[in-house]
Amino acid sequence: MESQTVTIQIALQTAALLQAKADAEGVTLDELLLLTFEAPNGAKEAEALLDESYIAQCAAEADPAITLAEVREALSKIPGSMSDEVTRERDER
Repeated sequence: MESQTVTIQIALQTAALLQAKADAEGVTLDELLLLTFEAPNGAKEAEALLDESYIAQCAAEADPAITLAEVREALSKIPGSMSDEVTRERDER
């Protein structure tokens, strides 16, 4: 990987914490920062939780001809409130 010098100004305590974390993980500060910005908010871990076969099944069953208006119309015919149903199911537990 090519190297470029970038200067950022951070508090000494922050720099010390970052370096300590890098040392504890056995990586350089560059590697720690790269890992931090490659998978923000645990994106890689979250991606591992995806059920790829279910997503593929949904994609296979999807009908792009159905409009959002048609979905809303069909859903509007369902009696009751979805929030009431969720509350009822939660209370049953």
